[in-house]
Amino acid sequence: MSDNPWIPIARPAEPASYSVRRADPDHPFECFWGRDYLQRCLFIMQFGQSSRNRRQGLPVVKGLELTEHLIPDTGRQQIVLALREQANSDLFFRLCCDLLDATRNCPDEPAAVATTINRLWRWQQLMKRGRTDKLTEEEQKGLIGEIVFLRDTLLPRFEPMEAISFWQGPMAGEGEKDFSVSNTAIEIKTRSGTAPARVRISSEGQLDTGNYARLFLVVHELSRSSGEQPDSFNLDDLVKEMRETLMDRQPESLDIFEGRLANWGYSDLHDYENDLFMLLGQSIFAVEESFPRLVPGSLPAGVQELNYTIDLTACRDYEIDATALAAILEGVEQ
Repeated sequence: MSDNPWIPIARPAEPASYSVRRADPDHPFECFWGRDYLQRCLFIMQFGQSSRNRRQGLPVVKGLELTEHLIPDTGRQQIVLALREQANSDLFFRLCCDLLDATRNCPDEPAAVATTINRLWRWQQLMKRGRTDKLTEEEQKGLIGEIVFLRDTLLPRFEPMEAISFWQGPMAGEGEKDFSVSNTAIEIKTRSGTAPARVRISSEGQLDTGNYARLFLVVHELSRSSGEQPDSFNLDDLVKEMRETLMDRQPESLDIFEGRLANWGYSDLHDYENDLFMLLGQSIFAVEESFPRLVPGSLPAGVQELNYTIDLTACRDYEIDATALAAILEGVEQ
């Protein structure tokens, strides 16, 4: 598929008409690339009127014009996405490809229409947060670390809905941690495998136990990869793997997972294909009273909004293995 499928589409002869061509001949539903009389790029989905749930409204999405039209004398209608600014055509193309991919395996036309509208609502939420750029490398690593903990530690021991409910990272408030399992909290960090064994702590409250009985610091060691190593992966690979797992085990958990991704700023509209990493290892530390850290109760009056670095080689006396942490989590009363 061309990176700009609108290039060969000519302007229509009449102001009220569109010039279109099928977006993907193998796609099971009727989706089209198009242009209108103003020469704007369009994406169009056509469907039977009975396939549209009238209670599901269309969002208002920044940068797009979304409209619905009946197609005369056909008993069908269409949703039309028009790009307002040509400068955003690359991002618009990613959005359209996401809609095509999301609907490709839908069981029927009503499901495809509902999925399309749900995706558009998610895009609206992304735009409302003002985050339309892709995650930085450090942000990708942070999200990877949290998903890996969810995948490797929580999902083998809890049902998906419950496991994802423990994940607070993208929406954690003051005093909350990345994961919270009853009165046990887990803070996730990642570090580069080529750098000294250090992690950055972003505030004086991050390693404060607060109202939690126990706190653990989990550090994932990641390195950039050229792609030649067999264990290389990117963020998109990891998200796809998680979606497949959740769909297989508990499909209703997918919406919650997608919400966590959106809160992080992750979107299928961005391409992480070339941002490759390798997971080299994991270290787990029990954050006890004497653990090297700065917390509000230990600071002089007036000192606040700190960030600092911990040398992990000074924390070896507090290190535990993954089996021990799993036993603690499995023994936590829910």
